[in-house]
Amino acid sequence: MLQPLISLSDHEIELVTETVREWYRLNHCEIDSSDGRRAIAIATDVVQSKLDQSF
Repeated sequence: MLQPLISLSDHEIELVTETVREWYRLNHCEIDSSDGRRAIAIATDVVQSKLDQSF
């Protein structure tokens, strides 16, 4: 589930994890749920898309 994070820098990983933790808290969602996994995937995709646009 966390494998996509490997390609990110430490700062980007921190950004993704902080964002997703807050999302979990606000939505009363567990990380092991399908919504939790989807939240991680979406946050990772957003960070990666910002990286792709910076070149």
